[in-house]
Amino acid sequence: MKHKLMWLIILQIGIFQLALADTVEPIRSISEHSREIHSIAISKDGRYILTGSSDSTVKIWDTSSWDEIRTYVHGSDVTSVAFSQDGRYALSNSYYNLNMKLSNVSSGEIIITMEHGGYVNSVALSPDGRYALSGSYDQTMKLWDVSSGEEIRTYKGNGRVYSVTFSPDGRYILSGSGDKTMKLSETDKGGYIRIYKGHESYVLAVAFSPYGRYALSGSGDKTMKLWDVSSKKEIRSKGIKNLCTP
Repeated sequence: MKHKLMWLIILQIGIFQLALADTVEPIRSISEHSREIHSIAISKDGRYILTGSSDSTVKIWDTSSWDEIRTYVHGSDVTSVAFSQDGRYALSNSYYNLNMKLSNVSSGEIIITMEHGGYVNSVALSPDGRYALSGSYDQTMKLWDVSSGEEIRTYKGNGRVYSVTFSPDGRYILSGSGDKTMKLSETDKGGYIRIYKGHESYVLAVAFSPYGRYALSGSGDKTMKLWDVSSKKEIRSKGIKNLCTP
């Protein structure tokens, strides 16, 4: 099966819809969750979709058959999910349980649980699969060794951390936080090397461009901003209607 570029549209009634990017017309609607879907991820090869929900479950879907192939019960709201680059592992948070879990996609086994100690808003896996990130309501971001589950480093002074991600080469980390900024860190060092200012409310979502030259931020001020990563220059700002705030 050939996988085209797709958009995912999340509806806050436990339903997600899949649409082709060139038409924006839904080609599939799935409604197996009983509460809001907070996060969706697609494996790099396009074979699987992850969904995380307030019904305390993570579900894995096969995109060739659209069958639900596995459900993980977390016991708390799941607000962030991520695949490893090779699609073998899934990372998901358990919000009120203050942790995140790494699971084997094929077997369904939960391999390791990493205890953040605060409400976890966002999770990410490094491109090489060696590290995991957790961003928390407790105003910290933590870097973890996936093989051991050990905490490597804590980044403080962020405000509440709403979104985290790795650069495509894994050398850098972006975080969006409650102090209205986006921050850039080096994966192998502590602290922040660049701070991007310009939003007027919480930064709720961050992302790198495919080659890491640019970054995007989405905020509670209902704007999305495009940044030059190296110069910190704001290139463009776009207003967005009906952006949800925490």
